[in-house]
Amino acid sequence: MNPYTRAKAALLLAALCLCLFAPARPGVAAAEESPGIGLLDAVHQTLSGNESIKLQQEQVEIGKGLLQAATGRFDLTFQASLTHDRDNSPLAEANRAASGLNDITTKTTTSQDSLGRAFRNGASAGIGVAVTQTESISIGPEPTNRARVYFQLKQPLLKGRGIDAAGAGEKAYRLSLEADRLDLAHVVAGSIRDTALAYWRYLAASENLRILKESEERAHRLVRETRVLIEADERPASDLIQLEANLAEKLASRINAQQGLVDAKYALGLVMGLPPEDMEALAPPENSFSTFDVSLLPSLADSAPLLARALESRSDLLASMKHEEAARVLVLSARNGLLPGLDLTFETGYSGLDEGNDPEPFLSSLGSNPAGLNVTAGISLTLPVQNNTARGELFQQEAQRRQQAIRTRDLTRQISSGIAVEVSALISSAAQLAKARESADYYRRTIANEEQKLRLGMSTLIDVVTFEDRLTGALVNVVGRNLQFAESVARLRFATGTLVSVDLEAPEKSSIGMEELTRVPVVEH
Repeated sequence: MNPYTRAKAALLLAALCLCLFAPARPGVAAAEESPGIGLLDAVHQTLSGNESIKLQQEQVEIGKGLLQAATGRFDLTFQASLTHDRDNSPLAEANRAASGLNDITTKTTTSQDSLGRAFRNGASAGIGVAVTQTESISIGPEPTNRARVYFQLKQPLLKGRGIDAAGAGEKAYRLSLEADRLDLAHVVAGSIRDTALAYWRYLAASENLRILKESEERAHRLVRETRVLIEADERPASDLIQLEANLAEKLASRINAQQGLVDAKYALGLVMGLPPEDMEALAPPENSFSTFDVSLLPSLADSAPLLARALESRSDLLASMKHEEAARVLVLSARNGLLPGLDLTFETGYSGLDEGNDPEPFLSSLGSNPAGLNVTAGISLTLPVQNNTARGELFQQEAQRRQQAIRTRDLTRQISSGIAVEVSALISSAAQLAKARESADYYRRTIANEEQKLRLGMSTLIDVVTFEDRLTGALVNVVGRNLQFAESVARLRFATGTLVSVDLEAPEKSSIGMEELTRVPVVEH
């Protein structure tokens, strides 16, 4: 080969090297530049739009209604009634002969008003007023107006006595409402975790697509420049077949990455609670994996203090404990239900009397001619012989209490093992990320060496393409390890109950920052 030919070949080979290692066209990168969506933006949208959060908010409202209904049992109750009766009674033959009448017609009008309530200790009390006007039309005397003013008290001595029996339903519903609110906090935390996971996957899909687009563009330019070399008789035509195969492989990878980006975009839109038309228009991710500080890692020994923190702050565990406490309250009430009913009753008051058909004597009878204080006391016993209803209720409540205790124990086990796994996963992902970055750096240096060897004729074009493919794979692997680390941080934050401070009255106002989303929870020794 003469000097001119060698110089020409060297120039063409240099052009090929530039094709392999030059960045993508500026226009391509510029086309992707657009205002992005930040992780905090996605989280705030989730807090206001996520359907799971809305469902649990409605469950809290249901709990409020159940508690209010249970509290209504102890409301003050006013009752009023007014009745009128006309009675025609036939007389016996002797009475007919004496009175000259065949029957007696009697009109009775009764007005009764009372005010009473039940108490949480099982007692009930009430006051009332009753006035009855009686008029015998056939006989003809003035109507009589009899009034009765009374105070009543009923006190259970066995069954139904005490707040553990009478107030059990209200207390259980109050505990269940507290549990519903804690479940809401857990749903909010889980939704934020899912948003963070979906966001980082969206970012990883975007990064992978960018890497594969650049790889595809390099493959395109390599094919074009190789055709030039072939036409100049500087490369054999067989090289083009290999490069066309390489380009087809890059196209396939890029198409798959594009679909992966679509999947990740819609997955993020779903957890954010976006309508379908807004999912397609979702902006590209704005944050990057460089937000994370890989040097701040817990050790396996930190699992114990992290678990202790989780047992104090995990909303789902606290909710399960509340449900268990409510179940114990109902067990106590059911045990009380096994007792016989033994009730003490007491009534006191006075009676009045006035005569006349006008409204005035009807009302004045309340204070006319009182005959003294009336007192009534009694005791009643109800003794179910077999008591199957109460026994069945107790069996049911005890079984439900045991069920809830099992759920609490199992959840504690899951949290304990989950934290150990997440701490180990975080340490492992950090180590994998470090090695992935190291691998990518080595491949960058290897390609620089291969480029130099190619110019000296000591390497082939296919060797360089092969190492370029390996570098692309290494870069994709770095993205994958970055994603793995980001997911581990989110999962560990969620597992330890340190992801978000939830505002139960307005979850959309819950306090959360980038530190909670990107930094490993701090362990205080």
